[in-house]
Amino acid sequence: MDRIGNRGNGFEAFMAFMIGLAVIGASISIYFTGTN
Repeated sequence: MDRIGNRGNGFEAFMAFMIGLAVIGASISIYFTGTN
């Protein structure tokens, strides 16, 4: 799982950024639906 250091083409970083955004958005929506 250390391919990010081998291939620095930015694709893995972009995918990790998009996955992080999706997780943050999902947790925020779950939090707001839970409080309401």
